[in-house]
Amino acid sequence: MTLFNGTPTTNLHWYWATAAVPATDDMQFIYPMREVNPHSHTEVWTYPVWQGVDRSWSKNVRRPTSLFGLGVHRDFFGAYYHGPEQGVVHVADYREVPGKKVWTWGAAGDGLIWTGMLTDHDGAYNEIQAGRF
Repeated sequence: MTLFNGTPTTNLHWYWATAAVPATDDMQFIYPMREVNPHSHTEVWTYPVWQGVDRSWSKNVRRPTSLFGLGVHRDFFGAYYHGPEQGVVHVADYREVPGKKVWTWGAAGDGLIWTGMLTDHDGAYNEIQAGRF
């Protein structure tokens, strides 16, 4: 993909690549980040554990949540399924694609209600995302 600015001035843009992965109890986000911004202008959380909850496990994130990695200087991230011992990984030069994000509807009722509205009977999902600003 090539992004093109057709104007003579510099313009800001967001570009994110997103993959949906099944939200199962054995799924763990493998993200090499220590701090995240939970889609807030003021909050910063520790990662993976914040307020005693390990948010790297899909089953532990109860509410709809997005987590943007802060200052992540690693070239990879992904999702791993402990049951079948398989997963998916995204690899890119962090200087080119610095953004790393987790999105989940959460494992509780207020998030799971979206499963029926947004999927084709495949069950709940999470999103692993990479991008830049």
